[in-house]
Amino acid sequence: TIKSNLGVDTSYADKVVAHEFKDGSNYITVPQSGTMWTQAPSNAKTTEFIDYLNRMDWWDDLALSYKATGNSKYLNELTTELGTFAKQETPLADWNKWREGKTWNQLDTAKRVENWMNAYYLLVRSPGWTGADNTLFLREMYFTGDFLNTSEPDQNTLNKRSAQGAGLMYIARGFPFAAAEQWKQTASDRIDEALSLGGQVSEFRADGFDREQSPGYGDVTTRLLVDQASLAHATGDDLSKAWRDRLMTILNASYQTLNPDGKTPAFGDSYRTYDMGIFSRASLVFGGAYAQTRPSATDVQYLWQYRHD
Repeated sequence: TIKSNLGVDTSYADKVVAHEFKDGSNYITVPQSGTMWTQAPSNAKTTEFIDYLNRMDWWDDLALSYKATGNSKYLNELTTELGTFAKQETPLADWNKWREGKTWNQLDTAKRVENWMNAYYLLVRSPGWTGADNTLFLREMYFTGDFLNTSEPDQNTLNKRSAQGAGLMYIARGFPFAAAEQWKQTASDRIDEALSLGGQVSEFRADGFDREQSPGYGDVTTRLLVDQASLAHATGDDLSKAWRDRLMTILNASYQTLNPDGKTPAFGDSYRTYDMGIFSRASLVFGGAYAQTRPSATDVQYLWQYRHD
């Protein structure tokens, strides 16, 4: 583990460079292969391992480790992953066929957008980030936006509309694609549906609690929506007061379910994991604070300038 002058802990990024990825509470080695992103390895224990892999939640760790240490191994791993992903997860002729295969998933894709964009804005001005890297990244972002915009909301589950809308809004606000304005409208529609608390297609009950009764899924979608509030404020396209009030209802409902140590309760398909990060982010964006919150350095870097004063 390298402790840089910036205080960045590179241990997670080091594991990724060695191709050791989380599998529940353990790590397993996943070799580079032609099916790395589409087929779980035989040694994976959790049923959602391939979903976790496709979210690429370590990309900001790789980017921060590269920026902090200057060691090209972190950037090389990230750009290699981008290249292999582009080869293995090619765009579908009909985006609504995504349920029939192993590639593309609205929830995983939305989370990947968040992680990719966090990494991108750390790397885009770095000398090691080449024109070819940038072109491939923008190409994949366009395909991702097209997928999130075109694919119909999943009617079988109630935990994807907010993710679909938030992921698409990230791209529409972040990149000047020709379709950006239309993507914003689609994203706004999905978020509005998700935030119609207690509504027929809302993933949240009237009291703000996740309808699937899964704190883990509730955390994923709420984090995406909090970040959308910060981006809307930063771009002058503010969320309506009704949206903000509903989002605070959701946050407060989630907060009420936490154990005294700040961990999520173990019910639904959620593990007992420390969950105060989402409330730290919300405190930065909306002001105020929840007990036990202490924003991480990355939260401050990404969100402090976008807070609601």
